Amino acid sequence: MAATVDRTRVRVEDGSSMGRSYTASSNKRAGLGAERRGLTTKSFNIDDDKLVLDSLPAPNLNTSTKADILAYFLNSYDLNSSLFALLKNDSVFYMKPDVLRRPLIFYFAHTCSVYANKLALAGVIDDIDPYYQKMFETGVDEMSWDDMDDMQDDDYAWPTVAESEAFRQRVKAAVVEVINAMPDPKEVPITMDSPYWGLIMGFEHERIHLETSSVLIRQLPIDCVRKPATWRDCPFRASTPAEVPKNKLQDVDATRVVLGKPCDFPQYGWDNEYGKRVVDVPAFAGSRFKVTNAEFLPFVLAGGYRDRKWWVSPRGDDEGWRWASYRNATHPSFWVATAAMPDFIGGTPELPYQKDDGHARAGTGTEFMLRVELDIVPMPWDWPVEVNYHEARAFLNWKAANEGLAPGQLRMPTEAEFHAMRDDPCPFPEALTGKRFAGQRAGIPADPEAAERMVATADAVKAPPATVPDFGAPAPVDASIEHPAYQEDPAAFDVVMNPVCPGNTNMKFHSPSPVHLYPPSTAGFYDTHGNVWEYVEDHFAGLPDFSIHYLYDDFSTPCFDGWHTMMLGGSWVSTGDESSNFGRYAFRRHFFQQLGFRYVRTTAGTKEDFPGQATVKNLWEGMGDISQQVTDGYATAADKLAVVGDAPAVSALGAITLADASTFPRRLADAVATLYAKAKAPAAAAAADASVLHLNCGAGGVTMQLCRHFSNVVGTHHVEPVLRQARLLQHHGQLEYQRLTEGILTTTALVNVDRDIDRSRAVYVETCVSELEPALKANGGKPFDAVVLDGALTQVTQPLDALKSLRKAGVVAEGGVVVVLSDHSWNADVTPRNSWLGGFNMNGEEVTTRDSIVRHLGSRGLYEFVEAADVPVLRCQDARRFTLELIDAVALRKGAEAPPRAAAAAAAAESACA
Repeated sequence: MAATVDRTRVRVEDGSSMGRSYTASSNKRAGLGAERRGLTTKSFNIDDDKLVLDSLPAPNLNTSTKADILAYFLNSYDLNSSLFALLKNDSVFYMKPDVLRRPLIFYFAHTCSVYANKLALAGVIDDIDPYYQKMFETGVDEMSWDDMDDMQDDDYAWPTVAESEAFRQRVKAAVVEVINAMPDPKEVPITMDSPYWGLIMGFEHERIHLETSSVLIRQLPIDCVRKPATWRDCPFRASTPAEVPKNKLQDVDATRVVLGKPCDFPQYGWDNEYGKRVVDVPAFAGSRFKVTNAEFLPFVLAGGYRDRKWWVSPRGDDEGWRWASYRNATHPSFWVATAAMPDFIGGTPELPYQKDDGHARAGTGTEFMLRVELDIVPMPWDWPVEVNYHEARAFLNWKAANEGLAPGQLRMPTEAEFHAMRDDPCPFPEALTGKRFAGQRAGIPADPEAAERMVATADAVKAPPATVPDFGAPAPVDASIEHPAYQEDPAAFDVVMNPVCPGNTNMKFHSPSPVHLYPPSTAGFYDTHGNVWEYVEDHFAGLPDFSIHYLYDDFSTPCFDGWHTMMLGGSWVSTGDESSNFGRYAFRRHFFQQLGFRYVRTTAGTKEDFPGQATVKNLWEGMGDISQQVTDGYATAADKLAVVGDAPAVSALGAITLADASTFPRRLADAVATLYAKAKAPAAAAAADASVLHLNCGAGGVTMQLCRHFSNVVGTHHVEPVLRQARLLQHHGQLEYQRLTEGILTTTALVNVDRDIDRSRAVYVETCVSELEPALKANGGKPFDAVVLDGALTQVTQPLDALKSLRKAGVVAEGGVVVVLSDHSWNADVTPRNSWLGGFNMNGEEVTTRDSIVRHLGSRGLYEFVEAADVPVLRCQDARRFTLELIDAVALRKGAEAPPRAAAAAAAAESACA
């Protein structure tokens, strides 16, 4: 029975949304997930002889006819449909191959919702089905690689496959009608000012999802897909690592690269492609090939996935290690370990790392196999390895160490360096690249016989050559042949507009291919077009003169956040704009894609504060100094000092003034007691009988004040000399010490503990904020009624570990209270940016530290947010320097211990297609 869905509860976003960062209202029916996992029907099918598995070249919007535009739309639509027709049955549509993404049914209809919404926004059509248009448009881009709790529940009431296909057919008919009624592009060219720009945008959006859906389907268990006879895996492959050509470094002279795309270019482009950035690229050396499976193998066999040092950057960023540990990663995600290789079967029962590890179709040998789109095949050692950014970075750290290079001397190229290696013609005259044009596209064999062998892939599959040709160095350049001027032939500047694209792209094959199958660029580098995407070091960012388009105002800008790393070059399944010379795309660093990497070696002694500093675009550098300079010079007194103005600032605990800041320890202890009284469960102990844990207590000033309110106070700190001062003050009630006045000059000062404080209530323990066993022992092994996490989040390299320690069973009593204190002053020299809990944008949304504290502690309902308050503190650095901070105190109440996450649902999903 189909689920009944309440259409009035769907969240309606702005019509320009591209389906990023939003969540539709919850519509669930208990037991629906289990029901769908049992489906054996196949409501959507295309006969093998009707499958469309070949892509047309991108249309020239100045010269194409309506027939060309219609053919390109139908090709886009049919390619996507054909991919989903390869799912085994209806149950697979409701599976989530990646737990961080939506189920496949969403992506099945998503592209049609965008067609409908964009054409409606452009005023070309009326809404077709507002409910489905919104349900299938709004998507989720998770906040981190372990953020699964807010994703759609298995019992979410998605439409049936048949209902979804009916919606798709209605949209298809509407788009065909629009194309038939539009002016002929040869007479009225389609420009970005035309309402029909949204039509072409829909085509290219669908082609993006052809690729991203191919990755999700590749992550399904192999039993959930079928492979038709017309599917063309590349037949060329090296059967042993010894057969693979050695990767060598190729020198590149200093050059000038111009990034960007002219606004009048006669082919669709996303907003981030337009603008112009001129980059002077210093000389460097880059690897001729992308890193192959063979080149990556020694890293895996050497235990590289288990060795933390390869996953941590010289600046202490360990985002990669946290990802590898969380996933229990053991090898590249599309490699398959056989049952005879138990040491390489990673993941957990509830979150398998590679769903085909140990599968019968992988055989019983002791060598890795490879999961391609629809099959498990013997490892093709000369194909590019496909990994995420973290794996690529770890490999390069390992390789550099093994070759005696300095840390960071091997890295991935920057965007500008990649274009220097590609050496394609550039429409901007300032560029020094692309001048070696030899009358043919880089990457297309000059030999007609070789060209026929590479392009006629259907024949190649039937009769593959015995060996893959090695084209060697670039062909000599004929200086008498000049590339046409941009004004004469704009299409000549983009390979995707040629009848045949260079390299393994535009679905020549339906898999990767050997890294030396196609000839190199004129600069000597292989696979700069297609095969698999490759990472560059740049954060995704707009070019100078970037501007958004009203039809896709959230396509790129949500990713200009420093968390999305650029990828260039396209893959075997890239078509249209993805295969374009101008294509600029990005993914989160933990995502998987048809994606690999090559490397460059910097000159010995080159110092880079961040990878590729000379030419890279890094969004995380230099913003703080500029903000402080402008604020200090121009902001009002009230903006500079929130608690100083015409009236006291107001906190959740009442008005606060500058005087409050000078009595911070007392003020904070009072605030904690007030928050505890408000937040604790009725059955929890009263403060006078309660125990409190003060984490990061320093010299114990606040710890002593907490003794006014609580019966047992345990203070912890990780630095013994600091804790020694706390113990001295507790024992003697006073301390004479040297107070800093200027430079290293000091004066003798005496401080006292208030006489009305019962100092015997306190106990001090030396430990860090994420190791709480010693503190629990000091409390008699009992959980604490309250915990104060005092400013530690911005003082440690991994703040999330501190929050995780508070989620452990037996630390906080049920109904107890946690108060987290933070000034939100994140510093990249202390905490790597990838480990910050707030203070940045992600996916177009501001992420604040308070929100992250509530989200992480409140995960799975373990803690409930109660209240937050501002507490001022005045700190003395020396006789002339004082800082005023406004501490954010966030109070949460502990609920019942959550049961362990069951693996039953995951196991059921694994066996759904068996």
